[in-house]
Amino acid sequence: MQYFVKELSNGIRILHVPAKTITAWCGLYINTGTRDEEKGEGGIAHFFEHVLFKGTERRPAWRIISSIDDSGGELNAYTTKEETFVYASFLRSELKKAVDILTDITFHSTFPEKEVEKERGVILDEIESYKDDPVESLFDKFDALYFKGHPLEKPILGTTASVKKITREQLSGFVKRKYNTDQIIFCSVGNFNFERICKYAEPLLNEVPASIRSFERKPFMYTTPFHTTQKEDIHSAYYLLATHGPSRKERLRAPHLLFNNILGGPSLTSVLNLSLREKNGLTYSVESQLNAYSDCGTMHIFLNTDKSKLEKAVGIVEKELKKLRETALSPAQLQRAKKQVKGAMALADDNKDRIIHYMGRSFLHNGHILSVHEIMRQIDEVSSQDLQQVANEHFAPEIYSSFRLLPKN
Repeated sequence: MQYFVKELSNGIRILHVPAKTITAWCGLYINTGTRDEEKGEGGIAHFFEHVLFKGTERRPAWRIISSIDDSGGELNAYTTKEETFVYASFLRSELKKAVDILTDITFHSTFPEKEVEKERGVILDEIESYKDDPVESLFDKFDALYFKGHPLEKPILGTTASVKKITREQLSGFVKRKYNTDQIIFCSVGNFNFERICKYAEPLLNEVPASIRSFERKPFMYTTPFHTTQKEDIHSAYYLLATHGPSRKERLRAPHLLFNNILGGPSLTSVLNLSLREKNGLTYSVESQLNAYSDCGTMHIFLNTDKSKLEKAVGIVEKELKKLRETALSPAQLQRAKKQVKGAMALADDNKDRIIHYMGRSFLHNGHILSVHEIMRQIDEVSSQDLQQVANEHFAPEIYSSFRLLPKN
């Protein structure tokens, strides 16, 4: 993948991927999320995502919203446990405006008191709605157990109690302390040259005072596996099986990626989909996923079924994992699995807007943008023995943890 990069004197980097498209994208990737909150700040990273659209020194809220929207574009943001991403999609003729607005709301938000209170109410409603979603509830409860005693245990939205206490002064202080310039990458994708991006972005980004990160994230040490059951007022049963996985900085992730796709990826021919849905009709949904952080990761299997069918479904999951641990894929099975995952990756790569969502993260953690072609080459090198090794190192019964969320009745 062709890309261009320039580091400014304050540590912010400008990163551009050329793409022959009518539309364009740009965003600010900030290596700060829920994990970086301190005591008494639960949910503050996500809170900032809400209020950054609510007014700057130069623009009131209505102008921020209409500036991109009026030309058919979109201005948005999201927060994860390790990152905040503020981005825009727009017609390429609107590049200068998009760059100006993104830098303005990220670095010059004023956190008007009235807007802070308004968004506090929105976030509190969001927390309550998540409580009504068994899937969201399941993952939050599991993280609280799996990462117990570590910053990764905290829910992204915060809690009702923590969100009620966040002040505009705390928001401003959090941004000043945690949004360090050496952890920020300005990303762009579109049909324009790098010099044009730099012409618009560099003067605005150079205004940001240098702030080099002085703190280190607390490393996560994997704990003793657990098997927990909780009951709530829900209709069906949910099951989550999780184990440790590769971090974002680990180079040898291709075997895990391929194994995950074979086990329970989006393909209808994945092992768990065939066994649980097609052959036995046991589950409403079943999937496996990789979830990587900067220094650790998880691999998990999720399924939803009727309470009366849960134990049979779990038994089949364990049986399939045992088979993957003990029996190597044949050459034909291995090649079919590689062809399937590479085809899916190639089709997804045609959707250029997805590049903006991973390029900053990839560059920050790996020192370059990991292209689809590079991942495909790594997948081609995976052997059946590599996949067996993943199964035995991550999915042996004495290694993984599980969580059951069941109906009370």
